[in-house]
Amino acid sequence: MTAQRAAIALLAALAAGAREPREVSFPTDDGGVVFADAYGEGERAVVLAHGARFDKASWSKQARAW
Repeated sequence: MTAQRAAIALLAALAAGAREPREVSFPTDDGGVVFADAYGEGERAVVLAHGARFDKASWSKQARAW
C-alpha cells in the first residue's frame, strides 16, 4: 500500500472515532510490550508503523489532520 493510500485509510478511520489518542499496549511472546496510540474504535483498523529514528508520535499530525 502506498503512503498516500495509507493516509487516506487513516483519515477514513478517524472520521468514525475520536481524534485524541488512547494509549494501548500488547504483550509479545518474548516478554516485551508494544505500545501504540489508538485513534477511534470500530470493526476495521489501519496500522501505521514507524521506522528508523521515529516513534509512535511520528503519526500524530496525520492522525489529527482530519
